[in-house]
Amino acid sequence: MTTTIAIARKQTILLVKETTRGTLAFPATDGSAVVTIAAGAGSMNQNPNFTNSQEIRNSRDVLDRFLDARPAGQWSFPTYMRPSGAAGDEPQDDVLYECLFGTKTVNAGTSVVYSQALTKDSFSMWMKKDHTVFFAKGCVASQLGLNITNEGGVMQNWQGGLMWMGWCGTDAMASAASQTDTEITVDDAKKFSVGGRIYNSTTDDDNSSAGYEITVVNVSTNTLTIGTGIADSGGWSEDDVIAPFLPSTTEVGEALANRLTTVDFGSDTSKKVQSMDLTLGDPVQYIEDEISTDGYPTDYLEQERNYAGTVNLYYRQADAKYFYDGFDDTEIDVSVNFGSTAGSQAELNMPQTSIEVPEVSTNAPAVNMAIGLMALGSSGEDSATLTFT
Repeated sequence: MTTTIAIARKQTILLVKETTRGTLAFPATDGSAVVTIAAGAGSMNQNPNFTNSQEIRNSRDVLDRFLDARPAGQWSFPTYMRPSGAAGDEPQDDVLYECLFGTKTVNAGTSVVYSQALTKDSFSMWMKKDHTVFFAKGCVASQLGLNITNEGGVMQNWQGGLMWMGWCGTDAMASAASQTDTEITVDDAKKFSVGGRIYNSTTDDDNSSAGYEITVVNVSTNTLTIGTGIADSGGWSEDDVIAPFLPSTTEVGEALANRLTTVDFGSDTSKKVQSMDLTLGDPVQYIEDEISTDGYPTDYLEQERNYAGTVNLYYRQADAKYFYDGFDDTEIDVSVNFGSTAGSQAELNMPQTSIEVPEVSTNAPAVNMAIGLMALGSSGEDSATLTFT
């Protein structure tokens, strides 16, 4: 068991909006938790920093170093845009959209609107990689990248930060434990972190579909303390397999095809474009330089948004007007419309988009044009909205 190599396709991602910023939240255990189907490999990393000792010794080796407080970590993964299929119901990436934009409004039977706010909520992430679940709290959605063409699905490249990450691996019982026991001994407690949840995969004891939360990890004695006593009347036996627990989930909607996307570019509706690259940047600064007993950042400050991109098109005669707009810093209404069926469509609207001076290039037999874009606000927190209808 200890030599089992993780299989890439065995990946599961669950996201839960946090009630309190930086307080770990576990997915619903009643089967209603929405699984995030990634369209590629997900990553979650948090690398510590070290400071070398300055003590003077007659050696050219570094003889000691200090472990510093954890800096913020990073996460990323791609998804396809997946509306729910029913107008007024949240899409698959509901948590990400709300935590990127800041505000969600649900109009029953009509639409779900994500609009901007001064503050951004955090969420917890649970990412299973075969035999291990990695989890993080205090996650933020800092950037959404969109590449719009006439091929494949509507790909969304997500990335952001996190305050603290842990892990929950797979191991075996080193000795038996009885019903109601809240301490179990495993072969190697280093495979587990506080906050993770486990179950006995040998007996299928998952604490009535809730899992057993780890509250203390003692690596010296290889003991795990769980918040709820063992429920199995027969207890757990030596060599029983202890595995990470995630609840059953539900899938939402179907992925949208890129070919159904249209772009309204000012007065030009359904503008013919070759491609469009958009980066919706909404970063935060984690508070990493305060002295505290936490040992990791526990808060963040929202920074300035940067919603920008480029539209690429064949240079038609009518497009010469965009040179004037670029030099005049003209603002136009830009909307990207995804999908074409009620319940499975969305619109990204940027009503005050500033146009940059176009760049013309030759790609024989045609001449191409690239126009830079930047979404501006009018009164503030109104540079863009995303609406699912």
